[in-house]
Formats: sequence, C-alpha cells, structure tokens
Amino acid sequence: MANSQIFSAALRISDTAVARPALEAALGTTLARYEPARTGSLYYAQVDLPIEEEVWGAIARWVKRLGPQLSKLRQERLIGSTSLDLAASFVDGQMSLSVVVPSFAAEIISSYGVDIAFSVYAVSDFE
Repeated sequence: MANSQIFSAALRISDTAVARPALEAALGTTLARYEPARTGSLYYAQVDLPIEEEVWGAIARWVKRLGPQLSKLRQERLIGSTSLDLAASFVDGQMSLSVVVPSFAAEIISSYGVDIAFSVYAVSDFE
C-alpha cells in the first residue's frame, strides 16, 4: 500500500453466549479478549490475527480456518455479529488514506458473514 500500512487485525465477536473455554475449543484458538458486553448478560470476544508480510493472504487463511465455526455458532445463536477490524496507519499530515481490500480476500471474508471495519491511526513515521 502506497500511503498506508495494515499493522494489526482482530476478529471481533459480539453477543457471545458461549463460555470462554468452550469458544476457544470451538474456534481452535486462544482469545485475546473475552469480557462482558456493555449491556446485557452476553460477552464480547476477540481473536488477534497475526500480521505477516503478505497481509491479505494471511488474513484470508485465518478467516477460512475460523469461518466455518463462526457460521455454525451464529446459526446456533451462540454468537452475534462478527467483524474483522483492520488497523491502518498513515503518516501524520497526509490528507487522505486509501486501503484496497483485494477481491479474493473480500470474497472469503464475506462468505462467512464477517464484516470489514477499519480503524485508522496517524503516526509520525512508518516504522
């Protein structure tokens, strides 16, 4: 990306009615966060996805791995919505930011009902 960098990715799972150990077992991975939702008796869960040099391929592999379980849990009404939050940075002082989600990644992500969100942060310089 010419004027931005994806530096972290998190799969966020809302309205979780599954206990943390059961959710981790169902997903086959460790949760980075599991905490009460702001309202009600359900929970919010998060899986941090490792960022590799080939960002979109790595994200697509993770979503392919977790997607079937997420779909099943959603159908069973054990979780609510899921979103992939991608943190992007841009150099402070820039006037715009562009991030392209490649079609192969968008297709895989959306095929499991996962929304895509961006969190954008100004930085003094890319490291």
